Amino acid sequence: MGLENQIQTRRNDQVVDLLRVLVSTNFGLKGTTVGPPAQIIGPGATGRRGFNPYDSQLDFNPTNWLTFHNDNEYDFHEGHWDTENFDAEVHGEGWAFSLGNRYTRTESDQITDEFDYTINPKWKFKVYNTFPLTQATNTGNSSLADIYAIPTAANMIGNSTSSRENLFVLTRDLHEWEMDLSIDKQEGQGTTFFIMFRLKASPDMKFNLLQSSFQPSKPGAQN
Repeated sequence: MGLENQIQTRRNDQVVDLLRVLVSTNFGLKGTTVGPPAQIIGPGATGRRGFNPYDSQLDFNPTNWLTFHNDNEYDFHEGHWDTENFDAEVHGEGWAFSLGNRYTRTESDQITDEFDYTINPKWKFKVYNTFPLTQATNTGNSSLADIYAIPTAANMIGNSTSSRENLFVLTRDLHEWEMDLSIDKQEGQGTTFFIMFRLKASPDMKFNLLQSSFQPSKPGAQN
């Protein structure tokens, strides 16, 4: 369930959204009555019975070439933010550049940048980079990971900061589909190449055809 508010204006004889705010939450009919919520337990968890953390989204379009976006999740049960994302995007005809911040309580705090460019109606590419700032918040009694002794991403890599990531994506338009040829390089974790197909009508549905990881060799290893 959620509550959405919109403020609209007119530009070039067209109605556009100047400001859009959406606040929503899920109500669990079944699930755990105690313990951390599903996003900390991991995939397959049923979540918390009753009201789950609040999600909020905000989009602000002051001009035709500038957009601000913010989304976050607040766990009112524990009194802290689980995630916080902010993006500022400058865009023009066939290109866009964005700068943002990605915060996840159990993983990392990162600065991100992304550049998108449309080569022609059939081809476009994207370059995405992350620059880690701090590691996860996993100390003190306020952390659910400490309370329930659940390993977080930061725990599993020895409490180190999150690694820098470079993602390169070349996209081909296949009429009803889009095909992504991607190379994802993460510092200390190797390089991954994958091919992904995505329905234009349902961009959130992705079909991964081929994925290969190329891990860096360890000291003294024989290749």
